[in-house]
Amino acid sequence: MEGCEQYRNQQQNQQATQTVEQWQPPVRNRLKCNVDANFFNNVGATGWGWCIRDYRGRFILASSNIIHQRLNTFEGEAMAIKE
Repeated sequence: MEGCEQYRNQQQNQQATQTVEQWQPPVRNRLKCNVDANFFNNVGATGWGWCIRDYRGRFILASSNIIHQRLNTFEGEAMAIKE
């Protein structure tokens, strides 16, 4: 039972330290492009995506892609910006 208690305390500590991020809109009459990258280490691939929204949060356009190559975080997000 000691292992279960330790695991539960660990989970509670992780939940307490997580920060909540909320999307912030751009200024009026501007667009905002958010990018993200993901990594599939088991197959040696990197994926990325981007999404454009207006100042009201309305969806405009998005895309995603994958490359069968291992990239780091900066490279993955740069690929999303490049697209």
